[in-house]
Amino acid sequence: MFVELTQNEIKILLQAATESNYADEISVKCPRCGSKIIIIEYEKSYVVRCEKEGCIEMTSRGI
Repeated sequence: MFVELTQNEIKILLQAATESNYADEISVKCPRCGSKIIIIEYEKSYVVRCEKEGCIEMTSRGI
């Protein structure tokens, strides 16, 4: 089921993505359930999601 992200959720997920560039472990928790946030990197894109499948997910692609 697709649920649109709120502006606050997007802000938190972007914070987690930024934090992952500087730290080995992400301290930001999922804004919906409080679980761990996972970053999956591909060549020029990445997925920021909750460790619980189907909770929350955001995809970003670079140039």
